[in-house]
Amino acid sequence: MPNRYFSSRLAAHTGTRQVHAVELADRAANAVERTIAGLWRQITGAVKSLSVANPFQKRDAIVDLLKAVPYHTAWATYYQLQRSANWGHKTAVKGLTATLPRNYLAAVAARRFHRLGRPVTEAVELQEDFAGIIAMMIKMGQGFSIDLNVPYSPEPWAPRLFSHDEIDQLLKDFIFPPPSAAEVSQVVFAPSAGMTWTERLARLSRLAPPEQMGAVVVSGMAAGKSYTEVTEDLLPLMDNYRASARRVSRTECLRVTNAMQHAAHEELGDMLAGYQIHAVLDEHTRPKHRHRNGKTWMKDSGIPMRVALEMEDDVVPDSFNCRCFLSPILTPAGHIVNDPALSKTFTDSKDDLIPDPAGYSAWWEDQASARRKRLAVGTRRYSLVQDLTGDDNPPWEAFSDPKTGGLMPMDRLKAESEDQRLRRQIRLTKMADERRKAIEQISTFGLAAQPHAMGVRR
Repeated sequence: MPNRYFSSRLAAHTGTRQVHAVELADRAANAVERTIAGLWRQITGAVKSLSVANPFQKRDAIVDLLKAVPYHTAWATYYQLQRSANWGHKTAVKGLTATLPRNYLAAVAARRFHRLGRPVTEAVELQEDFAGIIAMMIKMGQGFSIDLNVPYSPEPWAPRLFSHDEIDQLLKDFIFPPPSAAEVSQVVFAPSAGMTWTERLARLSRLAPPEQMGAVVVSGMAAGKSYTEVTEDLLPLMDNYRASARRVSRTECLRVTNAMQHAAHEELGDMLAGYQIHAVLDEHTRPKHRHRNGKTWMKDSGIPMRVALEMEDDVVPDSFNCRCFLSPILTPAGHIVNDPALSKTFTDSKDDLIPDPAGYSAWWEDQASARRKRLAVGTRRYSLVQDLTGDDNPPWEAFSDPKTGGLMPMDRLKAESEDQRLRRQIRLTKMADERRKAIEQISTFGLAAQPHAMGVRR
């Protein structure tokens, strides 16, 4: 059984993060589109300067400008993908370190020391300052040794070697080091569905072949067409290219941010039990992606992740404009698994993981702009709830289904009575409060005393 508490919180974090990722991808696509628009202005300016008497005079110059479009589009896309990669790693690590308690991260680091041939014994794991000891191993590892077979028993009056902030930073840097330039490039240029983004952009050139567009210009001017008429002939070809380049850049930015997040999750090692797939549920969601929303895959299932999560590729997004994402499922903590009352607050009647409503609600109230709220739930759903409630800024609970943790379907929102809607929102508020208390209990008592119960020691 997975650790549903922190898996649920991470599901909520990755969900809210995905809204920001979609917004980032849209901005990247807009930037690429602006690059193409600037080139188009240069092309139309060159066309305007052509002599009707001798349209061949500047044909080569126009063709050269047209040939430059894919080159500049590729560089603009590359720049946006680099930014997306850095953002993807930074936000993924921020979510993990903000969600997982200090001793859980210390347990992850301890597992890494196991793999490095420096096993951490149960005597160390049971220490109250377990995270501090691991931090000392990280800090002093290059020139300092500690006998890990001897119980560590500091005197009560002994000064703490590191502050909590220093411990947190040491654990973060040890578990989630910033990616190197080579690692970022590997992610940026990785193929998806058997093709890299550079190959996709190269194929787009067929939508607007420079020689063909140059011929359109010359033949149009020779036929006595005006500057406006010639540019109108070119515009459909350029628009096809622009729309396709935008789609490529947007999808690839989401792929890169998700890939960097996935790489950060994989740093958890065998504390990572599997993944859950999520779809952004609005009017634009594909039926197939809506159907796979919430499905889970466990590493020890013997089934490939791609099959279990019904993915069309080994990564998401796995199709153009796909906004699906994965959230990690963590290995169990014994003191949590053995508490059915606590475990119940994070699962539904089918024992499926429910994203933490408290995490969504806090993000909605404190961080989400009006645009991000509409991105999160869909413009039509947002407008519908505004009309139904008479509230210009409805709370997250007005959109959420307490049974699944997902968004309420629009037909059910329309069919609800005012009393049913109020009771649903009260239930969600109560569920969020129960989870907050459960998280506080786990973080305060459960993990500090029993790091070994989290699979650190075999």
